[in-house]
Amino acid sequence: MNTRRTILILLFLVLAVNASAREIGWCPNRLRCGIEWGYTATVFEGHVFGYVSDMGARVESEGSSLIYNSNGHFICYAGMEMGKRFETDLVSGYIGIVQGRRVMPLTLRETFFFKGCRKDGFKIFADGGLCFTGSFRHQQNWIAKTGVGYRMMLGDKPAMDFSLSVHGAYDHPSSVYISEYSYPVPIQDLRKSDRQSVGIDLSIALSF
Repeated sequence: MNTRRTILILLFLVLAVNASAREIGWCPNRLRCGIEWGYTATVFEGHVFGYVSDMGARVESEGSSLIYNSNGHFICYAGMEMGKRFETDLVSGYIGIVQGRRVMPLTLRETFFFKGCRKDGFKIFADGGLCFTGSFRHQQNWIAKTGVGYRMMLGDKPAMDFSLSVHGAYDHPSSVYISEYSYPVPIQDLRKSDRQSVGIDLSIALSF
């Protein structure tokens, strides 16, 4: 599945959600947008790298480890309240997934509010989709997240959300360090570049 097709699927899902919203009584007041920023701690990294050595041999390096990298994230989102307790949003922004590696996500988020979208109370959410990095050989990168949070209303519609979540990312870095090199593997020698990472996110958001 190529990137263009995946984006079209995400847009189709948004349109389908909007169509469903009309069935339950769509109105402009259900539209919601917001900004979110926070701290990200990367706690796990695994990789499989393949490259051509100085001797011309094909070499594969594989490993995984528990780590700790501090990163940040800033995202914007826009969506719609789907009835009293559900909200659907299209999300994009800027997220650090490992040290020196930042991505721009394009994900679809679903949120359930236990007491309602416009009441103080707890929520659970999940989102997933593409992330763009200018990655190795233009391969697709993915990110998914799930978490819990609390919404505090600031008025009839404006709200502040506090969230704690876990995300997983799969990407293909172009800059790869191997023990036999004191510098990144030259891009022309890189044959395979797969990496998985897991992070914990703590964030605050304002929505209107």
